[in-house]
Amino acid sequence: MIPAAVNKIPGITRASALTRKSLSRVWSWEALAGQVSEISGAASPATLTLSMDLVLDAQRQSEVVAWITTKDRFFFPPDVVECGIDLGAMVVVRAPTAADAPRAAEMLIRSGAFGLVVLDMGKETGIPLPMQARLVKLAQQHHTAVLYVTIKPDSAASVGSLVSLHATTQMSQTPSGSYECGIKILKDKHSAPNWAHREVYCGPAGLR
Repeated sequence: MIPAAVNKIPGITRASALTRKSLSRVWSWEALAGQVSEISGAASPATLTLSMDLVLDAQRQSEVVAWITTKDRFFFPPDVVECGIDLGAMVVVRAPTAADAPRAAEMLIRSGAFGLVVLDMGKETGIPLPMQARLVKLAQQHHTAVLYVTIKPDSAASVGSLVSLHATTQMSQTPSGSYECGIKILKDKHSAPNWAHREVYCGPAGLR
């Protein structure tokens, strides 16, 4: 269970409320490396779960990961460890505001040390175009996957016009008690849009 104090943080979700069974061949670090992507949902736990999938995939490829968040948003560390993620190999940055997160990402990517940089933006609706352009150029230069994680309706636009791929998420429970998380692609500059991907997960003991 999430401690009561943590549960009061706006927008928090449980990363391992869904424990992965299989790794996506489409929604993967390798597929997103070198570009800027966004995954969003209306506070759906699937958004964080599928973002953590990329973290796990990157770590399995021996890539260093950075997770940038703000003071009012954070994941639940024990759940992340339960998913198989090595927190000791993931750099976590707490930016003062969502507006500071892209600047932190720029500094990290410039180092050339990170294969995946995740920006947990919450309800932030936009990023200045010059900053977008710098992140795109750096992602391409260092073969880094940059992922924005946002909370907003499916009908909302992506955080910026230079985002290569924009996905929304949904979650539903199956008759067997497992959980199915789905990704619907709204925008994909490198492939035909409107493709979808689904993964099945096992819930923790309290949800079975």
